[in-house]
Amino acid sequence: FGTFLSGGIDSSLVTAAAQSVSSKPVKTFSIGIKDEKYNESDFAKQVAGYLKTEHYEFTVLAIEKMRIQRVKVTIHPPVEKEEE
Repeated sequence: FGTFLSGGIDSSLVTAAAQSVSSKPVKTFSIGIKDEKYNESDFAKQVAGYLKTEHYEFTVLAIEKMRIQRVKVTIHPPVEKEEE
């Protein structure tokens, strides 16, 4: 099995928990941005190295990231909490 690993706290903890119960290296996946200004994949690589996972990275251009975000908003628009 595998996890999406962004290098943030949540995905790192989920991956650590998965690795702790697996007898084999967990497969981890991350998406890097070609523009270094937005690329956080180094954090994912560091966590993957520390946890000794089988890490895979896919790199996209910044413009592709914007397209992905647009699709995400279209599929799951933000929901406003009603004030009581």
